[in-house]
Amino acid sequence: DAADAEADKWDEARALALVDAAVSASEAMQEWHGSDARPAADGGAGKSKTKKGGGRAKDKKPAGPTQRNLIVEVARDVELWHDRDKAYASILIKGHFENWPIRSSVFRQWLIHQYFDRTGGAPSSQALQEGLGVLETLAIWRNPSHRAWRRLAEFEGSIFHDLCDDGWGAVEIGPNGWSVVERPPVKFIRSDPMRALPEPERGGMIEELRGFVNVEVEADFQIIAAWLVSALRPRGPFPILVINGEQGSAKSTTARVLRDLIDPNDASSRSAPRDERDLAVAAVNNYAVVLDNLSGLPGWLSDALCRLASPGSGFATRALHTNRGEIVFTADRPIILNGITALDSRPDLGSRALVVVLPAIQESERRTEAEFWSEFREARPAILGALYDAVSCALQRAGVRRVKRRLRQADFVELIEAAAPALGWAEGVFTEVYADNAATAVRAVIEDSPFASAVREFAEERVEWDGSASELLPLIDSRVSESIRKHRSFPKTPEAVGSALKRFAAALRTVGVDLRFDRVGQKRKRTWTIHYKPGT
Repeated sequence: DAADAEADKWDEARALALVDAAVSASEAMQEWHGSDARPAADGGAGKSKTKKGGGRAKDKKPAGPTQRNLIVEVARDVELWHDRDKAYASILIKGHFENWPIRSSVFRQWLIHQYFDRTGGAPSSQALQEGLGVLETLAIWRNPSHRAWRRLAEFEGSIFHDLCDDGWGAVEIGPNGWSVVERPPVKFIRSDPMRALPEPERGGMIEELRGFVNVEVEADFQIIAAWLVSALRPRGPFPILVINGEQGSAKSTTARVLRDLIDPNDASSRSAPRDERDLAVAAVNNYAVVLDNLSGLPGWLSDALCRLASPGSGFATRALHTNRGEIVFTADRPIILNGITALDSRPDLGSRALVVVLPAIQESERRTEAEFWSEFREARPAILGALYDAVSCALQRAGVRRVKRRLRQADFVELIEAAAPALGWAEGVFTEVYADNAATAVRAVIEDSPFASAVREFAEERVEWDGSASELLPLIDSRVSESIRKHRSFPKTPEAVGSALKRFAAALRTVGVDLRFDRVGQKRKRTWTIHYKPGT
């Protein structure tokens, strides 16, 4: 729109005008530093002397800077930068550097403190807002762009894990090992609920994790350990860990243990979000997303979680108090879901899921909360060291294809096979574990869907069939009960049948049911072909 174009030009002109004002203010400050003028208690210039009768004295002193310009001046030596369209400042606090958004409360407090040290007074709210606006504009228009990382980052072949300690240190993981560094070469940012990791210890083994996750099957333990290794990467795609089990099987505790090893947080888990905006906000402010005690997944949430686990996906929503403004959230995050019922019944989610089923804990095996978490805190540094060893091993052995099978999440399986020596696993073992887990998840998707189950039974009986969706609908209807046909999730029209076939095609293909869609004849009739391959 012409109006939008004009508005963009006006915004750009206004931003450039603010930059010019800041530069002029800086030049005025340099001149002012050479004089003996000082700001008054309110931050303005001292009054000039006047003669009797109101005339000005000949020896009047140059006016001092305004409060706004003085605020800009006290931040002169601060490193300003931006990530996309958000402005940040890297400030020196107690001997270390911290990265904060210019509009954050931490930077505002730092700026007021610096202003007080310079003037002995406090700036007005208006001057503070104007000064922040100038600094924000300078950060975006006159300073470099950097990637703002949360908890995990990558730089020149190494991975950095933010410890979130008071000194803003991190663990650098490279192909030749890992070490704690005081000032990582990346820009980490933090949110208030993020909590510190302990300093890792060398010589630990992944087996030390067993006492803190309630699994009884070796394959399930390997799945959990593999998810942790994959989560210690700053980029996806990430597999989605689904923890199932009956009440009293320590699902929530297991999820919290896993999160505390990669991204400890005051809110270690949360309930299902109300909408995509809530999910996007959680992803932007957290590295790991843990949804607790789910009884099921609506379609929109299942689709949103699949996007969140994949790189390059995002969420867009209207900016508040605007008609056309849009805010885009982009992030790919490791995800944990837990609940009593099966959570992988959505086909796309099921194909990305790692499913573990926890057994009920016997009364004789239970520990008090205090005992459990005390033991975990003691063991966590060594477990972290073992995970870092595995990631380092994976980086060292990267670039060689070790997985011969065509699996859905091949990148994930390749990563874990590369890390296998550090985990104490023989090469190829995890590939089989993952393949079995994925097959179980797909079978669960089909078994949880009356429609998909009916299509599978129909294919096994007919072996070969082709026709339209309208012809298939009554054949599938005849295989289910009336109550299922009336359920809102069961397709009731040819269009809904076609959509359902497309949605379940990948899952059905893994159990031998091949679905093909085509348009034939001069009238381009929509035709489905169903072919069953016994023994698949």
